[in-house]
Amino acid sequence: MNYHPDDYVALCNAIEAEGGNLPPEPCSGHVFRLKQPDPSGKMVWKCFSTVHCDESALADVPYDPKLHVRLMDDEDSDVCIVEHVGEKLDKGMVRVCAVDDAIGLWPRFQGVVSSRSYQNP
Repeated sequence: MNYHPDDYVALCNAIEAEGGNLPPEPCSGHVFRLKQPDPSGKMVWKCFSTVHCDESALADVPYDPKLHVRLMDDEDSDVCIVEHVGEKLDKGMVRVCAVDDAIGLWPRFQGVVSSRSYQNP
């Protein structure tokens, strides 16, 4: 996601107001291995990497996994797009990237980021 400078500052302020933190290190991603089938169907180890923007856009955001989440369709208010009843885990923090995870589009930050910011197609 590409943020207008004023929107990014407003988003950072909103994250901190919720008790979140903004670590200074850049978003560098991680390399991991998974077993995947090769063309013959044999399972082999392959390396993958997570996305990373290389910007200082990380945020530790408060997360309550017990919350019931229900997102409705904007065009048809009778249609539920996502419904998650929650999990039996303790509250904590989740580290995300404002750019790669498009935090400005999260429902909890609705109204913080203006139309001057946009998501790449």
